[in-house]
Amino acid sequence: VEEIASALSAKTQRLESIDGEIAAVASAQLNPMLLPEQRVQLAARVKILFDEKARLRTEIPQLEEELRVR
Repeated sequence: VEEIASALSAKTQRLESIDGEIAAVASAQLNPMLLPEQRVQLAARVKILFDEKARLRTEIPQLEEELRVR
């Protein structure tokens, strides 16, 4: 149970931090000095963050349910 609670806490904290990272990366994309390759890298990073956010939104309720069952 402790392991599940710890994983739930870590995933919840990560989910909360992702929005800040997305905002920072999106803001960085506005820099007019960026090369096209850098913009592509930042766009890829945003996609990775959105994918991670979606995955966490699926995993967190599963962990919460697992805790309730135990």
